[in-house]
Amino acid sequence: MIEKALLREGLRASTKVERPMDEAAGRELLSLMRLAGNDKDDLAWRTLLQIRKGHGVGDKRIHSIYDYAFDNGLRYYDALCAVEKDAGAVPGAAAIQHEMAAVRDLIGQLREVVGSVADATLVGAAAVPTSQGLLLDGLSNFATHVIEAQDQREAVLHHMRRTAEGSGASTFPDLLVALTSPEDTPEQEVERGKVNVLTMHQAKGLSADAVIVAGAEREPIPGKATGDRYRDECRLLYVSVTRAKHHLYVTFCNERHGQQRHSGSERGNPTRELTPFLRGALDVESGPAYVAGLAIGRPAVTIT
Repeated sequence: MIEKALLREGLRASTKVERPMDEAAGRELLSLMRLAGNDKDDLAWRTLLQIRKGHGVGDKRIHSIYDYAFDNGLRYYDALCAVEKDAGAVPGAAAIQHEMAAVRDLIGQLREVVGSVADATLVGAAAVPTSQGLLLDGLSNFATHVIEAQDQREAVLHHMRRTAEGSGASTFPDLLVALTSPEDTPEQEVERGKVNVLTMHQAKGLSADAVIVAGAEREPIPGKATGDRYRDECRLLYVSVTRAKHHLYVTFCNERHGQQRHSGSERGNPTRELTPFLRGALDVESGPAYVAGLAIGRPAVTIT
């Protein structure tokens, strides 16, 4: 979406995806793994309903779930459960119910895989492969039911194996943590002559003449983080704002609507404010007014 918007303005962009887990096939498998660990994971459910194509849940139905959650003060998963029980809760509820049943079936299959690996590991016989090997073999078999394209499946499983070996993960919870850890995000090089769109983690070690830190709001930064995680969020933001050599721009919204109102630490609340880490440190201006006053010349920009 960002890349297309920039192209409309005549600006070339680089938004390379470096990990197979960031592609649709990898996201689907990872979301199922997250739900096998916690079937109330709002983000995993949203991801699956959005990327599982050909299963009858389109954008309109997804929006209706968001609206139902907002109108009834519910989390996304709780709204799904309500729709699951009441076919009249939202338009097209039958298709949503069918898809949820299919996903729950896959979650059950994956939990059986994880359980069988745990049982086999307890045997402790010398002929039994390592727990890590058993886990990866089980996930590989499960992936055949989720990722049809062989090349995509092999890329995802290769990345998963490398992550397991690199982190030493031998249990399902440990592997899930390793796959969702910021450390699993590769560093990325800046492409000259383009607007480089990066995550904050990918921006480590890089620099640019001008940097835009987009969406620097309290809800995601720091969100509900406390203790060490709170300090990590502060350090990560510091890394991002110090990537700029000459010009730094920070953006945030006063309100978010549509699906975005369910993002952040206060789902359903449209009100947003600047992250406390930067409060009082910046001169706040109206975005449209500032853009209207810009000179025609545009510097090279890195967005984090």
